[in-house]
Amino acid sequence: MKEDNCGMNGLLLEIIPDGMGSAAKWAEPAPIYRGEKISPEFQRELRRMEKGEVTQAILIFSEEVDEPTKKTLLAAEKEARSDKLQLLKLSSEKAQESVNEFFNKRGKDYFTGVKQIDFEPLFVKRLPLLNTMVVPMTPKLVEEIAAQPNVLGILPNQPCKLIQPFKTDPKAIVRREVRDGITWGLKRLKMDKIWEQGFKGAGVRIGHLDTGVYPDHPELSGKVVEWMAFSPQGVPLQGCPIYDSDFHGTHTAGTLVGGGASGVQIGVAPDAKLVSGQVLQNGGGTLTQVLSGINWIIEQDIQVLSMSLGFSRYEPKFAYYVERLLLLDIFPSFAIGNAGWGNTSSPGNISIACGVGAINYSSEVTSFSSGGSLSFYDKAKKSTTHVIKPDVCAPGVAVFSAVPPLMDGVEINGNFYAWLDGTSMATPHVAGIAALLTQAVPEKRAVEIMEALYQTAKPAGELGHNNRYGRGIIDPLKALQKLTST
Repeated sequence: MKEDNCGMNGLLLEIIPDGMGSAAKWAEPAPIYRGEKISPEFQRELRRMEKGEVTQAILIFSEEVDEPTKKTLLAAEKEARSDKLQLLKLSSEKAQESVNEFFNKRGKDYFTGVKQIDFEPLFVKRLPLLNTMVVPMTPKLVEEIAAQPNVLGILPNQPCKLIQPFKTDPKAIVRREVRDGITWGLKRLKMDKIWEQGFKGAGVRIGHLDTGVYPDHPELSGKVVEWMAFSPQGVPLQGCPIYDSDFHGTHTAGTLVGGGASGVQIGVAPDAKLVSGQVLQNGGGTLTQVLSGINWIIEQDIQVLSMSLGFSRYEPKFAYYVERLLLLDIFPSFAIGNAGWGNTSSPGNISIACGVGAINYSSEVTSFSSGGSLSFYDKAKKSTTHVIKPDVCAPGVAVFSAVPPLMDGVEINGNFYAWLDGTSMATPHVAGIAALLTQAVPEKRAVEIMEALYQTAKPAGELGHNNRYGRGIIDPLKALQKLTST
């Protein structure tokens, strides 16, 4: 598997993927060649299209701000996030000027005689914080846009899906959890030792892009501070009430910020607040939906993003968006997938994202937890980087959390819960821990927190850093000690 170098055309946050050396450094990116602009998968799709067919394309642009401002703000401390956001918006406006003008003058020409669509500029969707546009395209138009010098990449819209969990019946574990008053995963991770130090996520906002959330569950009451649902076309559904189109989002939200209304503590960061966006409906969605959710959630002042979803195809240029999250000091915790060894799910397998695998009660990686060794080729440097996924593992079997009332769960005190298996369940454990560490050491950047989790993970398996456990099982207490001692 090969990944194009698609970093920001200016200063780039370069992550050291193997956990060695410094956590991050600022470096000039390699040039982007025109032949690499169109995603390989999109090229194949365009070749299959018949004359007159229309598809949807996602355009990524270069940065267009003056160099002194860029260097000052992109390297600034975390407190400068609002200035960075303003910079990114300004950059996006400038970068897209020529393409906007092109669409306004010549866009309709490419759709003459095409029955599916009467092209109008209103069909162009702009995502300024991601420096991205989503537009209808014909194959000829794609080639024309690829020739624009400030277009970095063109990729197809594609289906996204829920990383479907498994239902389980953990009778022995249930007895222990009732006795201990805490889920086995939180106990195994020694979360109580971190809570005792006063770190429960207060003041931290966790981004949550999923199937939605059921806000009336007592575990989540008052914790969802921002909400937005998005259509498959990426349109924000203003005024849409908060709801869960499935059960998945409520379950992952409970692991992030839930309390102990059932008598068993379920949430890693119970004092954190949740910023939730619905980008999957009934288990499915589109890449445009997800990108629109990310564009919105970035502006909600989050420090962590938890996503337990997968794309239908690997898209290397999505690394551009992960870079954007890290630039803004947002920790990206993404599920690695439930397809077993030899498989990985995007975006969890993007080299600079924190891809999360699942362990069971015996601290063994589960058979369903995905993992693999990937190769990313940099044409500019003419070198290949080998990346092992997942990056870390966390509890992902028989995870007890909240679900909506329509879910076939267990009723406790008039509310519903379920025990589920999946890397979807492991991912919010890591995201919640990142929130606690952000509260504990607010001066540390997201890449430093990520690096601390990698360096302190407990190795597992016979080969050390491997594609079953990654660097190992996360050890939040050791990560906290490392961060507070440096």
